[in-house]
Amino acid sequence: MLISCVRETPESIPYGRTVNVEIVPGIGDAASKSRLDGAEDCNISNMLVLLYRSSDGRFDKKYVCDGDDRGIQLLSGVSYDIFVLANVENASGMNPPEYETGLPGLNYVIPSYESVNRLGIPCCGSLNSVSLTANGSVNIILSRLMAKVNVHISHKGLTGKPSNDASLFSNVKLYVRQANAVLSPFSPDGSRACDGDSVLEVSDYDPAMTADGSDFVFYVPENMQGCLLPGNLNPGDKTEPALRQAGADVSVLTYMEYTGHLNANVAGYGGDLVYRFYLGADTVGDFNVERNHVYDLSLELSPEHLFDSYWKISHGSDWNDFRTFRLLGQDGSALEDNAILAVRPSHPALIRLFANSDGSSVNMISSAV
Repeated sequence: MLISCVRETPESIPYGRTVNVEIVPGIGDAASKSRLDGAEDCNISNMLVLLYRSSDGRFDKKYVCDGDDRGIQLLSGVSYDIFVLANVENASGMNPPEYETGLPGLNYVIPSYESVNRLGIPCCGSLNSVSLTANGSVNIILSRLMAKVNVHISHKGLTGKPSNDASLFSNVKLYVRQANAVLSPFSPDGSRACDGDSVLEVSDYDPAMTADGSDFVFYVPENMQGCLLPGNLNPGDKTEPALRQAGADVSVLTYMEYTGHLNANVAGYGGDLVYRFYLGADTVGDFNVERNHVYDLSLELSPEHLFDSYWKISHGSDWNDFRTFRLLGQDGSALEDNAILAVRPSHPALIRLFANSDGSSVNMISSAV
């Protein structure tokens, strides 16, 4: 018996009749050496689907698809431009512009990071000139409207031990500050915060930061602020004072804020240290946080780089310094506070600087002749 298999061709639907279509979203790779490929990066909880006629760019229909229900309807033989916005709050309440040319001005305001955790990372995508004459599906690649920021914090170098030593230096908290809340999914210029009211009051943070943990992941909304310090070549000068001097609005710039605690009982001085780092494409002048990109930050703490210039550092209110410094004269006796040293020409003198770091021992730091 001879059996042959013939591929079934979908039944053609006459022009102008209804065609049932399933939107199949796909998450594109991030523009980086690393990929946003975790499960949390690819969840699709809902979709706002906007249909525009390709012929004149006029708005045709809006669909809100929840869960696994991703079906829409087109007219057979009619060409459409399809725009998709996924994982947004109150998608049904968003009003699309009358013409496709107005889509760059369509904004989605993130109400809180809680909505991102609940719905997933906001994504968008589009497909032009879609024309079907039979029931089927359409694949649309979506781009995440947030960046992934990997933060590595290490204080192993402070003690030389193979792992972070929380007895000397411990993690306290790690925040994303001034995250942009206004996303422009279909703008060719990307999304950007325009003023202080455009940023989230409560940004993402790591509430489970362990005292000695070192690797953390954050998702940060796109915020394309551009190059604001074009002549700067020093990472240590990518700071708020330099930005203010350049006339930049610092209230719209996204930065990471890390707080660590140096144990004064062990080090002789200590308290909370707050490190701030402005995000951007480089460490000197760029302040763009671009959608669907991966940014890797690293803060390596050591005795020589406890105050690393690549991060802007300030002391917490609990900062204490128990160290005492004394100058000893050539005869070995301690000089009084505010003492004036007189050195005669052609008569070398020896002055030593001693430091008492823990109240029990005295160590000589250096001497000069």
